[in-house]
Amino acid sequence: MDLTAAPLFRQLFNDIYNLVKKKASLARKLRNLNVDSVFIKAHNVEQVKTIWQVDKEVNLHEFYYPTKILVNTRKILVSGLETFPENAKIVLQGTAGQGKSILLRYLTSSELKKAKSFPLFIELRKISDKKDLKTLIMDGLNELGLSADAEELELILATNKFVLILDAFDEIQERHVSDVVTQLESWCAKYHNLRIIISSRPNSEAQKISYMKVFNIAQLETSDFENLLSKFFAGSETKVNEVLKAIHSSDTQVSSVLKTPLLLTLLVIIYKSYNQIPQNLAEFYSKLFEILCFRHDSTKPGFNREFATELTESELSKLFDAFCFFCMKSHKNSLDRELAISLIGEAKKLTNFNDVKTDYFLKDITRVTCLMVEEGFEYHFIHKSIREFHSAHFMKEHGTEALRQSFYSHAIEHSSNYLQELSFLSSIDEFNYKKLFLIPYIKNLFDSIFFNPSTNTLDADVSKVLDLIYLNIVGNTFEESEKNDNENENENDYIIAIKTPDAKFGKDYIFRFFDGLAGFIFKAIDGINEKYKVLELIFENSATSEKEVRERIAENENIYIESTFLLRNLNLESNFRNKVESKLSEIGLILQEAEDFVAKTEENFSSISFLD
Repeated sequence: MDLTAAPLFRQLFNDIYNLVKKKASLARKLRNLNVDSVFIKAHNVEQVKTIWQVDKEVNLHEFYYPTKILVNTRKILVSGLETFPENAKIVLQGTAGQGKSILLRYLTSSELKKAKSFPLFIELRKISDKKDLKTLIMDGLNELGLSADAEELELILATNKFVLILDAFDEIQERHVSDVVTQLESWCAKYHNLRIIISSRPNSEAQKISYMKVFNIAQLETSDFENLLSKFFAGSETKVNEVLKAIHSSDTQVSSVLKTPLLLTLLVIIYKSYNQIPQNLAEFYSKLFEILCFRHDSTKPGFNREFATELTESELSKLFDAFCFFCMKSHKNSLDRELAISLIGEAKKLTNFNDVKTDYFLKDITRVTCLMVEEGFEYHFIHKSIREFHSAHFMKEHGTEALRQSFYSHAIEHSSNYLQELSFLSSIDEFNYKKLFLIPYIKNLFDSIFFNPSTNTLDADVSKVLDLIYLNIVGNTFEESEKNDNENENENDYIIAIKTPDAKFGKDYIFRFFDGLAGFIFKAIDGINEKYKVLELIFENSATSEKEVRERIAENENIYIESTFLLRNLNLESNFRNKVESKLSEIGLILQEAEDFVAKTEENFSSISFLD
């Protein structure tokens, strides 16, 4: 451990002591605190297990590759917390495998060395019925050696010497999200200079918090591959060049979608074993399980590891698929031992592996495949996408027709809970995905907004479409549209959302589509101040938060009349209708392609007979 920064760290805590010394109990705790011990313990944030080296912890600085974020149209290198404003309240948004957690750990480690403030790294997945956000933070302080009660925590946050670094907002159980949002909003309002950095996948509630500014993590580019591969193959330029050559010479679809560190890492793991590039993302994950089952024994000729469960590799894979399926159904990525045992029991029953001992299954998954990690009395997947692929794989390979029908019907109304699973299923279960999900999904969209795909026209007054915009997304649009206008330049983002849904369905399933359309209204109005004048016009006085906007909408039954009045006054009604119809007609092409695919597939199979 490098203690070079320890003197700066001691000075930081001396400054904190001076700020809180009027509170005798907290001042006493700080005065008696072993600051060097805190410094050493806090640096444990650097030690992680990775999918590249699953059997032991490694220091993140050995493999960390600098992350970039998108600011308007520019890519900015994240060198540390100094990249952001001093009172920053930020959501770092990224898809599966973009390295969100590693980035937050890097920011924590970097700030500890600079000792300008004290970063508290908190894993939000640990929030439970017994542990809210405040308790989780107090537990984190206690583990470092500083015990603090709720009142003392508020004093600590008020010093502006602490930074809350909150990892994986999207992994909070749904029933706890509202409480976490309320707590964060309270702290943001109370402590203007308190820095809060949150990581999340897209479309979580964190992005809707009015105080938060959202930045997207930039995707990897081809120019990043060599430097990142050099981290994997330190000192082996030959190996780096070999993998690069294989990637660039491959004609598979995988090569074109290497946009995250996770995908590139998986590619290298698989290439090392098979000496070829997988054809698609689904093949990535299916081959990964086999590789991880035997990678430790690959250098021992003639030796095949016997699993503790005494299952074959394919049997263990099937049981793991079923276990992941029940984890998905329960919306769990982390499980305490009691829940793990319960879900394994359901998986054994479903796959007829009732004789398999639960502890042996856990041993195989955590110590052989290492796809799950045991920490204390909890188990969690090394990456959320592992669970997502294997649950999708279970439905494709082992699910009954009734199960698939039930899942896809449920997903139409709750697709935000199954985004990655649906993405995998669109590849490995294309027929059922299109027939049972995509086609009814788009038809529901069209029915809800009175769109006739035969004529590519709206069969309703524009006012009803506007009603849907405000009822579903207004609270987010006014907060986010300015950012999204700059950060999402791709005019076809809505098409991607339809092909691989990443929006909430059910009561607000048209959110993503109308987010762009609502932005169209505001593009005709200059400046953010004018946007809030629009709010005043509609609600009589300005709105201060998403919650307030939604409350006012609920009270205003004639919102669509006022919306239409607004459009007419801006001479936008005709243009708006054209915009809606143009976008929906493009989605109609996706619907037609899916219907043609299903019809052709059914026709091909209907021609097969055994009666000849």
